[in-house]
Amino acid sequence: MPRPVSVGSAAAGDGSADIRPVLAAARDIGRSIDRYKVIVTKSTVPVGTAEWVEQLVRRYEALLPTSLPRRTGHVLKHVREILEQLRGRADVRSYLLTGNTRGGAKAKLTHYGLVDFFPEGAFAEDTRARATIAERALVLARRAGHVSEQDMFVIGDTPHDVECANAIGVRTIAVATGGYSVEELREHQPWQLFAELPPPDEFMRLIGLDSRRSVSAKAPARQA
Repeated sequence: MPRPVSVGSAAAGDGSADIRPVLAAARDIGRSIDRYKVIVTKSTVPVGTAEWVEQLVRRYEALLPTSLPRRTGHVLKHVREILEQLRGRADVRSYLLTGNTRGGAKAKLTHYGLVDFFPEGAFAEDTRARATIAERALVLARRAGHVSEQDMFVIGDTPHDVECANAIGVRTIAVATGGYSVEELREHQPWQLFAELPPPDEFMRLIGLDSRRSVSAKAPARQA
């Protein structure tokens, strides 16, 4: 259910609309969200308020690289090892699909030393449904060459990720390492569900790859 956030809209001293409460609410939302959200601004504020909120997003991107070191975080178990095995294979292409902005995603990947694993991706570029990000990722993947739906996988830790995969007709590997439990994710019927990502060799078998195969293999490319 959508949750409303009510803020005051009093007049400033000169009689113009005082939008400081709106901007303050936008800052608070930005600090607290930890997964994809759609935020709709509905207020009797001057034309251009949406652009000011957009400026806050750009400010978030600018400040994120220096704020990340002050937070406690780490790369989850098996993630780096799996990416290392996938990198350089001729039969695999990996893309980042995220509800974050392009700048925000790059800052986080850079901080945790993962940016080189994802040369491209699909990001939150508007307020439309999360599935539209998956659609852009699909276009991006097929632009690089043919790949069938049965060889594509979306790996994620939220119901939104399962919905994204369903929207483009591919399979989801759901992992309960975020804000949702195994039981909560199971309700959305992902193709595979784990409490954490399996070890690299097991993961490679799961997606139909032999971890010992040479990177020069000519099998159809797989999207992960």
